[in-house]
Order: sequence, then structure tokens, then C-alpha cells
Amino acid sequence: MRLRITILTLMKKMIVLLFKDKKNRVSSSIRFTLVVNGNSTEAGVMRNKVRESLRLFQIICRRLLRDDEGKPKEEIGFRQIYLEAAKIVREKNKWVNTGNQILGIDHGVEVGDEFHYRVELSIIGLHRPYQGGIDYMHRHGTIVATSIVASGGYDDDMGSTDVLVYSGQGGAPVRGNKIDTDQKLVRGNLALKNSMDEGTPVRVIRGYKEGKGNASLDARISMAGIFTCDGLYLVEKYWTEQGRYGNKVFKFQLRRMAGQPELAITEQKQ
Repeated sequence: MRLRITILTLMKKMIVLLFKDKKNRVSSSIRFTLVVNGNSTEAGVMRNKVRESLRLFQIICRRLLRDDEGKPKEEIGFRQIYLEAAKIVREKNKWVNTGNQILGIDHGVEVGDEFHYRVELSIIGLHRPYQGGIDYMHRHGTIVATSIVASGGYDDDMGSTDVLVYSGQGGAPVRGNKIDTDQKLVRGNLALKNSMDEGTPVRVIRGYKEGKGNASLDARISMAGIFTCDGLYLVEKYWTEQGRYGNKVFKFQLRRMAGQPELAITEQKQ
């Protein structure tokens, strides 16, 4: 039964999709389960914690949206609502996977899970930064990438589920500033290069716009859309080329590791 949410027409398509009360389904596409992955009770407990955290986020989000009902759409700060809801969830100590970062899929998350808010990725520890496409950790005196958020809206080549060409971070103009700088092999870019050298896996989350067609979004900064956990990839190589603004950008080619559940990338774009 679909929950009846009296909110602005602008938000109905996204919110109604998110808050459908379907059997065995919770936030996004995360399924309720008690025992998963080899009859592991511990894995089932973590899965349920993720489920509960995302459900709480939805409830708070819905309440905050209801408080703004009746306001002109240009006066509603949807981004602020999502961030405030995430803050409240944190204050209730309901964020999960908040300890040391890991290389691999976080506990309670499975390949193929979908999310409809960028902040949900942070709440469950799948990709911790609210903004920025590359997350990384310190390991043996250096930094390696733990996860990336890819999108067709940022010069990322997402035409295949097995191979991804990911554009590095930095160098693009900000707020209309036409002065572009070359990307540098620092921070996230350096972490991806080190991941290639070390052979460590990188979690890949792909972002798409809600709705039909091949629409893409800049998932690195967008707060709402469809975010799919594609699994683990290895960085095969990197190079530099001229970007859309005429500056030097890094490109990283990643290949999906074998033995993971298959993904139907075309279904997400229809």
C-alpha cells in the first residue's frame, strides 16, 4: 500500500517512489533479511541495521518535507532537508559502518542495492563524503581509494558494467569562474593511482537521474537520483588528456572483478 504523502507536486514522483510500502522492501531496493551471505546471522543483523537507519532517514525526511508543505517551491531547500535529516539520524547514533574504513563492500550492503539520496551513502558508510567522487583511506603509509561515485554527467564513460573510465577530480571552474587549472595527482587522484599500484579493490557507485531515458546527473554533487552499488573494481591504468575546459584531466580505467552478481545497467537507463 502506498503511503499517502501530501507534499508538493514537484517532489511526488521522487518521494512516492521512495516511500512505497512494499512487502520485503525498504529504503531504495534494500531487501529485509535476517540471514544473508552464507547463513551468517551477523551479516543479517548488519543488513537489518542498514535497513533501519535508512527507514529512519526516510521518516525524518518525510516529516521535514511535510513541515514545508505550502511553501513556494523556490523557497524549499531540499538539499538542506536531506542534510538535516542525516544529521538527526547521526545524533540518534543510527549511522552504521562508522569505524575504520575497509576495502570491499561494507557490512549490510549488497551489490545491486539502490539508493535515492546521496546522503544515504554516507549514513551507511558506503561512500562517506557528502560531495566529492572519490573516498580514500590511509594504508601502510599511503592513501588508497575505497569508493568512487560515477556519473555520465562528469565525463565518465559508463557504457559498460565491466569497464568504467572515470574522470579525476579537480581543475573544473567553480561558480562561473573561467580560470581552469590542470588536475593534479593528489588526494583522490593519487589514491586511485595507488590503488592501481597496490591492486586494492574500489567500490563503485553509479548515479542516474530519476525517470526515463538516458539522462545522467553529476552524481558527485547531486543530492537525489538513483545510486546503485555496482560492486568492486580494480584500477587497470590511468592517463591524462584534455578535458572539456581545455585543461589536463586524469582518466582512470577500472574493470569489474569477477565472481560478483551480474548487473542490468540498461534497466536503470530505461
